[in-house]
Amino acid sequence: MNVLRKYGVATRIRFPLVEAGAQDFKSGATVDAGDFKISKDDGAAVNPATTTPTEIVNIDAYYLPLSVAEMEAANIVIQCTDQTVTKEWEDQQIIIDTYGHPSAQHAMDLDDAIRGGMTALPNAAADAAGGLPISDVGGLDLDAVDTNINTLFKFIKNKKELLKIAAVWYLITYDDNSSTEIMRKAIKDKDGNNISDLVAGELAQELKSTV
Repeated sequence: MNVLRKYGVATRIRFPLVEAGAQDFKSGATVDAGDFKISKDDGAAVNPATTTPTEIVNIDAYYLPLSVAEMEAANIVIQCTDQTVTKEWEDQQIIIDTYGHPSAQHAMDLDDAIRGGMTALPNAAADAAGGLPISDVGGLDLDAVDTNINTLFKFIKNKKELLKIAAVWYLITYDDNSSTEIMRKAIKDKDGNNISDLVAGELAQELKSTV
């Protein structure tokens, strides 16, 4: 019989006993101290803190409580052996795998509905404050977002130049090397016409309406 329980958390292990030499569940079984032993990570089998199980009459089953310390192992084996000369019930082993701790059999924490105990992930629901970003319509491309942000920074911090070519004035922004153009914007007046010249007071007004 295999069960899964959280590492280092006190629990009850429920199990049936089967009548010796038969296939029926055994109710009212005689159990004595020493009939149940526990082994942590293949260590020596010892009596549990609660030496005998309690019967659950309504379902022909029993439970054995295990303490916090008894649950601090990757694998725990409960060995159930009827030590009487004429056995009442069949011997069996209950194998417990643990989860939710670096020393458990399974480090993932099944009780953590947000990130499953994986601490490299944010402890918040996706799309919530502090959580992973999502795309409501699909197609979120973080590489494209990174590229766009880097380009925006270049527009803000890199070298710029006003240059007149023929009859047109241009605002030019350069790449990090200060020589490769990444944007060339023609500067027009508010009516869309070329500006014949730039004089004091006109530049701010024209840039506001065109760039």
